[in-house]
Amino acid sequence: MWRSTNILTQEIDWEAWKLAVANAIGSEPDGTGLLGLEGVGYPRATAFIAFLAPAAFPVIDKWTVKAIYGNQAYAKTSKWMRAAAYKHFASELVSNSSHFPSCSTVHDIDQKVMNTARRCERQYGHTSRPCTCYATNWPIPLPE
Repeated sequence: MWRSTNILTQEIDWEAWKLAVANAIGSEPDGTGLLGLEGVGYPRATAFIAFLAPAAFPVIDKWTVKAIYGNQAYAKTSKWMRAAAYKHFASELVSNSSHFPSCSTVHDIDQKVMNTARRCERQYGHTSRPCTCYATNWPIPLPE
């Protein structure tokens, strides 16, 4: 069902979305879903599902986590590598989509955020947030 869903333009049941994500991504300790495959971590698992349904799923990686939640959320915790945080992340991208008018999918937005974060840190040396590189209220707290 998610292959034909655009979370930027359609009403979303976020709990159903989170359940679909949790099932697809799975659990490394339990050996289920994509995390049950050798060499697949949470960022790569989200890249796989984003490839299959880019209008429904973004890619969460270190750059997008640093952009939205700040460097400390990335450096000090792996709490962003779970379905609840991924749901919050996706809904945060959707709620800030007006800042990305050229983007037609949530994956387009995550790519813009990733590229901005990389340029912000690597080219301009900005390592703390908030930063003028973003037109949003980021960073925000990572949900518990």
